Amino acid sequence: MNYHFMPQITLPLSLFPMIRTATLALVLLAYLVPNAPAQTREEKVRNDKKRIEAEGKWIYNDVPKAFLEAKNSGKPIIAVLRCLPCEE
Repeated sequence: MNYHFMPQITLPLSLFPMIRTATLALVLLAYLVPNAPAQTREEKVRNDKKRIEAEGKWIYNDVPKAFLEAKNSGKPIIAVLRCLPCEE
């Protein structure tokens, strides 16, 4: 009697390097992702502020400067009120 409960699958040899590369990539990704340093809420807010100010597109938390820029450029002020989502 032949007791084969699962069908036999034969893969072409040309697929093995691709499978090996994909497996290695997944293992490396799994190793690197959890090692990202956790940030406190305050660090996230401060880093976000630095990033926005560095881009130079926004006036961050300076209403008089925004009014002056709007007056000089003839463009309206668009106020964006936002926060980082709570994680607690």
